[in-house]
Amino acid sequence: ANPGWTLQSQWQYGAPAYTGVGPTSGFTGNNILGYNLSGNYPNNLATVYATSPTIDCSGASSLTLRFQRWLRVRSGDTAAVQVSTNGSAWTNVWAASQAVSDAAWQLVQYALPAWTAGSPAVQLRWSMGSGASQNDIGWNIDDIELVGVEMPIAPVPDFTLTVAANNSAWGSVNPTNGIY
Repeated sequence: ANPGWTLQSQWQYGAPAYTGVGPTSGFTGNNILGYNLSGNYPNNLATVYATSPTIDCSGASSLTLRFQRWLRVRSGDTAAVQVSTNGSAWTNVWAASQAVSDAAWQLVQYALPAWTAGSPAVQLRWSMGSGASQNDIGWNIDDIELVGVEMPIAPVPDFTLTVAANNSAWGSVNPTNGIY
């Protein structure tokens, strides 16, 4: 079943069922996320989205998005990956600027904007839209990973251990080497 995503229109989670071009399974396993897993996106498609659940990235000092992509879009059609930390203002991480004609799974990786790091509410979404003529299979996505570099923890303050001389419970005290 759909792993907690919000899928508009013909965005689907499942096994691809294309005839002709397109994946026959996921890069890993059978299921993928994609737009219309058994055919092309339509012409004149108003932009629709597949949106991830909220991801807590409060411990990260930087974030990188990595996923397997099998994308086919025609020139003039739109495909993008966007990020938000409030669910209403979205920023492009990547957008197609021309036709894309993947013929196999491609590993892609994008650094997310610095302001996403440390956010407790990161969301990602993939968009699909089209013009008046020509179409293709659109987005096919698998193995999505959000890789965070952990924030350094606060340094531990210097500590002092004082032991009374001749305290047999601690052994002897040597002023140059500490306890032994």
